[in-house]
Amino acid sequence: MERPPPLHTLHSASSHSSSPASTTSSNLNSPHIVRVSGRSISVLDEDYDNDTASNNSQKQSPVSQANGGIDSPRSTPQGPPQYYRGDTESEGESEPENEYTGQFVFAKNIAQPNDVLTGPPLSNRQQSNYLKLIEEDTDTECALVPNSKVVTVTGSTQEAVDDALSRFKQLQTLYKRRGKGPICVPCIHPNPKDSRPFRLYFADLDRYRYKNTVFVASDFRRPLYTLLPVYDDPQTGKPAMPVDLITVSQTATAPRPSPTGMSSPVRQSPTSSRPSSAHPSSSRTVTSPPQQRIAMQENGLPTASWGNRTVTQSGSSIITPEAEQWKSEQQILPTSAPSADPVDDFPTLPTKAAKKPSVQAAGKGMQRRVMRINSQKAPFPAANPSSTTIHEQCRNYNFYNAKLALTEGLENLRGIRGEIKFGAKMGKILWGNLSPVVQSKIWQFQDIKDLAMKENKAVPVFNNVTTTDEQVINTIYGQFPPSYTKTATFEIHAMARNQPSLDYQPIIMNVNPGAVGLQKVVVRNHRASEIHWVSLDRKFDFQMYLNAEELGRIDVKPYSTFLKTMMIDTTNCSMTYDNVENFLKVTHVYYKRTSKHRLHFPFVVEITRVERLPLVPQTFGRILADTGAGDVWYDCEVFYTSHNEFFKRNLDLGIGKIASWTLKDILGEDEEALVDYIKCMVLITENFELQMP
Repeated sequence: MERPPPLHTLHSASSHSSSPASTTSSNLNSPHIVRVSGRSISVLDEDYDNDTASNNSQKQSPVSQANGGIDSPRSTPQGPPQYYRGDTESEGESEPENEYTGQFVFAKNIAQPNDVLTGPPLSNRQQSNYLKLIEEDTDTECALVPNSKVVTVTGSTQEAVDDALSRFKQLQTLYKRRGKGPICVPCIHPNPKDSRPFRLYFADLDRYRYKNTVFVASDFRRPLYTLLPVYDDPQTGKPAMPVDLITVSQTATAPRPSPTGMSSPVRQSPTSSRPSSAHPSSSRTVTSPPQQRIAMQENGLPTASWGNRTVTQSGSSIITPEAEQWKSEQQILPTSAPSADPVDDFPTLPTKAAKKPSVQAAGKGMQRRVMRINSQKAPFPAANPSSTTIHEQCRNYNFYNAKLALTEGLENLRGIRGEIKFGAKMGKILWGNLSPVVQSKIWQFQDIKDLAMKENKAVPVFNNVTTTDEQVINTIYGQFPPSYTKTATFEIHAMARNQPSLDYQPIIMNVNPGAVGLQKVVVRNHRASEIHWVSLDRKFDFQMYLNAEELGRIDVKPYSTFLKTMMIDTTNCSMTYDNVENFLKVTHVYYKRTSKHRLHFPFVVEITRVERLPLVPQTFGRILADTGAGDVWYDCEVFYTSHNEFFKRNLDLGIGKIASWTLKDILGEDEEALVDYIKCMVLITENFELQMP
């Protein structure tokens, strides 16, 4: 009897002779065969394992071996039921997916990367983890390497990895901008009815003729100053005292009535508490013109004494490249000026420079001053500097400054998720933090930004209030068409947190007094740009601004808890509430009533009556905020409504993404939208001046 060949020999031969196509169909269709996926429980030799590792063996059917009549452990057992004990008929192992990796390294000035990767609550009461949110949005795996500033990103496509890396970069940019203040630029608008060349003088607010029309909050740091134009005396050719600058004697004797029908909330600081060297005492009565004081600087510029302050014309020995270019390109041409009577307490200036001995320390050389000059962009050049008037020079320079501030500000706001506002508000531009050098000079308008602000750290201060006078606001109402809608809201300022381990942060809640519901919660405020438009010889200035408000959820604690404690009496618009212990404490409450007026498209004017409500403690820890007993003022703002549709895209902006609108969408083709906006504000300012009582 012949011995059967080895098992591996049969298997090898079977693999060459048999195929799924040659399998007997009767065996496959037999009802006694039950097919079972998986490998055989008993494997007798290693050759079988090697064969099953190949693709050909994986696709073989052991049923064909059973048809060969060979009785072996690998063959199908005889008798019902028969089991299929071969390999599975799968398509083989799938190829591994490609992985792409990238790294984002935080900047050296980022001390704690977790601060960048943490945001306000979005979907729950916990703070947002931007690392996880970017993972979900980009379908990648992101991890912050422990004790480092490196974020590793892994994804299935290079596009997903690049998207995640760009989002981390944008988050870092937004975080670094939070510590910086807004981009502030001054714009000087001359009197359109006066074409004489002018210079500028920082006058103490106490000596401003229309000081009583300027609202200044009690928490503003004093002293404050206002810019007044200085024209040359046609008879002497020397700087004449500004028309709106009152003398010391007038300051001491002139009455200071409060606005009609209003109790002014401005707290007047006594002049005796201020340094006498920089601020005149209003209690000192001057019976005769002060003694003439004539001095000369080392550069030979004459000085003049207005009342009790020596004023020196600003020199141009140290200026930035921007101011140097403007001065070389735009020459101020002298024009004929009407004659004016000389002011008694403003003495004439000498025609020759007096020699002033140089003071030098013994044994030391001449003291040199080292000044750091900030880099500047090239200004907007004038078309023909030799033939431009003072108004054209101011117009070009103002447009350049405004465009610069808005361009950078809009780029900063494109990546912020929240409510964007681009508006202009009527009020008064004041100045603070003035050094004695700034106070004692007469300035060219080109030097205000470069020398007064950047080099000498003068700070523009907007009073942020249009008026407190009911007669003035009634006149303003009369300049616009009837309102098409009116709204009312409680604006509640508070310090809040959503976890006891976190620090308190300032927030603003807007409450509808009719429905007693939260309209929005502002968790963070970004001021990107401020354009301080100074209108010379006018009672009103205006400030154009770019602002973004990051909004939080209104249905999470502690805001929802605070809302449950609130009660509003709709008959007298009073409100009572409870603070949320350890989570929310109200600091002050404003009640605002706003009327909206349509001008020519796309401008809308909003006039708001604002009342700061006194907070009166009640029994059981409740607090009453009642209307009718607080300070009241009025705001007048103008909005360019065509921007609204573009800015709405920021409300649902993804984490680390940039809005799809562009600078051209906001400023217009060739900046015509910005030009129209400025023209509208200048026209309103001029109309206010003509109609003011």
